[in-house]
Amino acid sequence: HQLGGVTVHSKDRVKSAEAIQLTYYLQSINSLNDMVAERWESSFCDTVRLFQKSNSKVKMYPYTSSSLREDFQKTSRVSERYLVTSLILVVTMAILCCSMQDCVRSKPWLGLLGLVTISLATLTAAGIINLTGGKYNSTFLGVPFVMLGHGLYGTFEMLSSWRKTREDQHVKERTAAVYADSMLSFSLTTAMYLVTFG
Repeated sequence: HQLGGVTVHSKDRVKSAEAIQLTYYLQSINSLNDMVAERWESSFCDTVRLFQKSNSKVKMYPYTSSSLREDFQKTSRVSERYLVTSLILVVTMAILCCSMQDCVRSKPWLGLLGLVTISLATLTAAGIINLTGGKYNSTFLGVPFVMLGHGLYGTFEMLSSWRKTREDQHVKERTAAVYADSMLSFSLTTAMYLVTFG
């Protein structure tokens, strides 16, 4: 697993390899060790970059505990245009899904407010992770997108259930019917996500 592009000489001998992975584990027992490890990783990456400049034939890719965070920050700067475009599309779809030809029953603001609510919940979750000192990893990277998708799904499922109720009913009865119709499946899906990410 440490070699790539291997040419085998015999059953237990390697003739050549195009890539090699070198793994070095750092001790992480307490906060002092974490600080030393972060500094070591930073100076290691700087050394690799300097070596790469002077030796262009050899390609080196350092991967450390902070690489995912740094790559994510670079990606967010590179893909700003795509993120803004997708955000505009999501807002447009949220408004269109709640709009109808009947101007009395049309509720475009509900779709927009549902999206704003879910976005605030996602930002709150990210803030809590940052405040508690959570490290970036592949799980945390996907959580905002799952939360947005799951939250929007639940919002529009509730709106759909609300539209199925009779308008002459009392608000309490309509709300009870909405919860009875949509909350069981939504709660089970939420529990599944909590168990999966937990």
